[in-house]
Amino acid sequence: MQSIAIESGPVRVISSGTVISFDKNPIEITMGGSGRCKVIMIFHDEEGEGKSFVRPRVIGSRTIELTFVNFKDPLGSGNVKPIHFATIGGLTIFMNYRIYSYLDSDKTVHYTFYCSQEDSLDKVHTEGFNEWIIE
Repeated sequence: MQSIAIESGPVRVISSGTVISFDKNPIEITMGGSGRCKVIMIFHDEEGEGKSFVRPRVIGSRTIELTFVNFKDPLGSGNVKPIHFATIGGLTIFMNYRIYSYLDSDKTVHYTFYCSQEDSLDKVHTEGFNEWIIE
């Protein structure tokens, strides 16, 4: 089988997929082999109709824990612009996601991770996420 390369504008897609959490457990995605960079997605729904938000937490130098609070819209919720969240081996890593949920069920996550070596990605929304950078 031939390899496939996907690009979008100035970035290359390094991983894209859909995953459904198992029995409301967190989802862990490891990139770069040997635990080079790990994203842990935790889902927490509060009672009532609270606003959706993400609580990021850097764990060590290679792991980020993202707690998605109140992502319970069956039509989906996600970020508006790609999020710069890591630098790995000189590559700038970005993330996009959409999370779907029906009633009190497991979460369905569509995700895409991108990378770029360019320093001129000034159209990408990074403000407010500086604490997400993992060197």
